[in-house]
Amino acid sequence: MVADYSGYSHEQLYKMVKAGRPEDVKNAAVIWKQLSDAADALARDLEKDLRKLGPGWRSSAGAEYEKRITAIVALSRDIARKSDDAKGRLENLAAHLHEAQQKIEDPAKTDDHDKTASYAAKGAAVGTAAGPVGTVALPARVPHGFHATWVPAS
Repeated sequence: MVADYSGYSHEQLYKMVKAGRPEDVKNAAVIWKQLSDAADALARDLEKDLRKLGPGWRSSAGAEYEKRITAIVALSRDIARKSDDAKGRLENLAAHLHEAQQKIEDPAKTDDHDKTASYAAKGAAVGTAAGPVGTVALPARVPHGFHATWVPAS
């Protein structure tokens, strides 16, 4: 998925990037890592407990208990994996946010849209008063169509 920021001005984008706090994103990554570690530890502990019970508990209740605990282990492993993935993505985001904050140009120092109209007006006045700024010689024939078919100029 590619984000489309074309509807935002330079100033709006600047404010959004500067509003981000890479340290907060890194702190969130630490929390996701803690969740991942806790879920992984739970899975390990449950598996260890099952190994201890397994040989001595042979019954339908034992089989059901093992089935349910195994499901919890699988869910815990899945939570650990997804939490670790979230941690990695947040660390990546924090790094990119920090880099963007270092590189983004302040619109107050770079945008000169207010000058563009005056420059265009001055250029038009000079070009009109002094004649054309330059001329370009055009060939006797001009390209026609997309297949490089040449037709005589009229």
